[in-house]
Amino acid sequence: MKCIHCEATTFRTSKLRLTDVARLLVLQYPVRCRHCGMRGFVGIHLAYQLHRARKLRREQEQRRMAH
Repeated sequence: MKCIHCEATTFRTSKLRLTDVARLLVLQYPVRCRHCGMRGFVGIHLAYQLHRARKLRREQEQRRMAH
């Protein structure tokens, strides 16, 4: 997956907006490019993987800070 604006390949899940409801009904979730910040949509399964990876990174950072 590449950003259509800058061709970067790193994304994060984006906050939901009221206008995203129609996309959610067709199983698409908003994401934001980590490089340029532009918003787009991906399949719900990929969005879940991005969200889970972000959560794991946060937990690892917290463990490093604690030690």
